Amino acid sequence: MTKRQIGKPAEGQSIDPIQINHIFFVLDKSGSMCSLRQQTVDNFNEQLQDMKKDINTKQVNLISLITFAGARFIRDVRESQPLSQFEEIKLEDYEPDGCTALYDAIGHAIMKADVSIDKYKNFDNAALIVILSDGGENASTEFNNEKITELIKNRQDSGKFTFTFMGCGEIVRRQAYQIGIPQGNTTVWDYNPGSFGDVYVLNTCSTKSFMGARDMGQVATSGFYTATFDVDANISQEQNA
Repeated sequence: MTKRQIGKPAEGQSIDPIQINHIFFVLDKSGSMCSLRQQTVDNFNEQLQDMKKDINTKQVNLISLITFAGARFIRDVRESQPLSQFEEIKLEDYEPDGCTALYDAIGHAIMKADVSIDKYKNFDNAALIVILSDGGENASTEFNNEKITELIKNRQDSGKFTFTFMGCGEIVRRQAYQIGIPQGNTTVWDYNPGSFGDVYVLNTCSTKSFMGARDMGQVATSGFYTATFDVDANISQEQNA
């Protein structure tokens, strides 16, 4: 397979047609995820394998994995690695313990995405931040509800960011909506392993659909899990006009 080489355009050159997708997986590893530890690792690796089967050679997919528990336990497991080179995670990479610094983890991912996009600012960039959590915020120290909501709105208004949320139960869905993540970008699982696996399958399909829609000019969407990509592609183009 031919590898895409990302070089800096010459002075005065227009934006390169290469599309760069900055995909961040933000995984809750607080203590309540212990019962889903093995399945989380297995599901993540299966998603990774599935995504690799349909790599679009017209795009560069840079994958980052962030895990979080308490505010001091936000970890960059892998950072901006090409999808083709991203190795499967191991059980020791995901050891649930502690509280849920959800807002700080999202803020951390946004800051990382900003840096990554700025590095390739002369290209066609899109950021996809995929958040998974089985519970509500209870441990952040840097970002509160107001700050993270403002930050998410600001990035979504830029037309380059898509935030999605996979959560456990309707309470988590409501929390995602309260911080500005569109309802079409949220999905929930019930308190059983089968439902959790179904949500991961949906997320894999939606991620691949998002990557495919980028070929048609999409940058961001508010219907990630509801397949309204064609509508949102037009919205993104109007925002950037």
